[in-house]
Amino acid sequence: MDWTLGFALVLLALQVTSGTKLLFAELVFIFTMLLAFTVNLLGGLNTVSGFCVAVFGLKTVVISQVAKVCYWEPAQLELSEPVTTLLVLVAGLGGITLAAWVTRPFAVRQPLLPAFQDEESLRVAAWLTSALGLLSIVGMLALGGAQDGVIHVGGITGLLRQLSFTMKLAVVFTTAHTLVRSGGRRAVGWLNSTTMGMMFLFGLMTASKQMMFEPVLLFAVTAVAFGFSFRWSHGVAVVALGIIAQAVLFPFAQVARNFVRGYGLVRSAELTTEFIGALIRSGEPLARLRAAEEAGDSSESEYQTYFHGASGFLERFSMIKAVDILVTETLRDGGSGWETISHGFRMLVPRFLNPSKPAISTGNFLGHKAKMLGDNDQGTQVSFGFVADSFSAFKWWGAVLLPCVLLTAFVLVYRTLTGPLERNAWCAYLMCDFQHSFTEQPIASMLISLVLAPLGYVAVSRLILVVHVWSRRQRPFDFGDLAESKTRALSEIP
Repeated sequence: MDWTLGFALVLLALQVTSGTKLLFAELVFIFTMLLAFTVNLLGGLNTVSGFCVAVFGLKTVVISQVAKVCYWEPAQLELSEPVTTLLVLVAGLGGITLAAWVTRPFAVRQPLLPAFQDEESLRVAAWLTSALGLLSIVGMLALGGAQDGVIHVGGITGLLRQLSFTMKLAVVFTTAHTLVRSGGRRAVGWLNSTTMGMMFLFGLMTASKQMMFEPVLLFAVTAVAFGFSFRWSHGVAVVALGIIAQAVLFPFAQVARNFVRGYGLVRSAELTTEFIGALIRSGEPLARLRAAEEAGDSSESEYQTYFHGASGFLERFSMIKAVDILVTETLRDGGSGWETISHGFRMLVPRFLNPSKPAISTGNFLGHKAKMLGDNDQGTQVSFGFVADSFSAFKWWGAVLLPCVLLTAFVLVYRTLTGPLERNAWCAYLMCDFQHSFTEQPIASMLISLVLAPLGYVAVSRLILVVHVWSRRQRPFDFGDLAESKTRALSEIP
């Protein structure tokens, strides 16, 4: 808290000096201090809940305000309702703080997701999740696309989509296995290199920034969890990867997603190859992007420019602009009531029981409400976050109570599922997965994270345990193992 106080005071002074209104800067100060207090209540950055709330505060407010100071721009510029927007976010964070205080006494002695810390169980988990991840990704690309660019939902494709999280889980388990097997001396092996490479390749084929960038994050967080000692060369590699991501991968994904998504496996590979070839030969796809940006409508331009001259990469970490747009339209047109919340409950019902189950979350509805999408756009999902969605539903009381209820449930569920980060592959995976979705998801997606996703995690963990037990029974009896177990048992006698 001392370091946070010093940081917040310096930020306050620099904001006022750069032309930010005093009230706005004071609200940023309050938000920053309340954020640190809440994260501490939740157990700090080594717990899933504490980490998620920290990322929420950073991506929604703190990063954007530091960047505004770096650009020496008044923070309220490009915001239609700057003070009201900050008040909404402070109110939402206040509800989250209340949830952290209410759930603080709740503790779980034995989480549902085993940590899998020994080499043998990690080996089983690594191979099993790698197989499931490869099956789900290849199956989705093979069955989930169509020649007209339509993405299919439900059936086998829907089941494979529900299993797609195992690809990221495979990166975590293969990295953890490499670290444990080498006694913490080596973090890169052929198996985790293969899983990271496959995930990156599929991200390249589908122009998915998340799938291209996340393997590095999954690897790094797992290495931290299992006590790997990073060297200066790793820092150089991170800087180099950051430059490549900013200069090559991010622009590529921004353009290519309009040309290669929504097709089958073979067609996606062909289109991606053609796109990269055209990009290398003539740069034509980039020229198309520039033309599209110049002809873009005013609403899209308004959404993309919180900073003057900043990159789209930075805008992705500055969600305060999107929140401001939705808050402004809510003040103008009123709340949407239970519509986005009931939508989430409808999404919880399996499609075979409800064939008319919604295919997408409420980001599209909120995008239309905020007037950021054209009338015919029924697919684009705009990210606002659950706090902005709560205000959009029921205004001020919704901005406080709904985040409080959601975070109370979130803490109870994920504290039941897993423990702290140290030598815990499941915790590492959940942190990496939520660093993107927790901040940006609306209420409907949060409900899925509270109900359906945990069922999948528990099912996979139990499958790992079953395969682990089965593999041990198939192994021939070894008197060396018996002697080792006896020696270990005797050494534990006082």
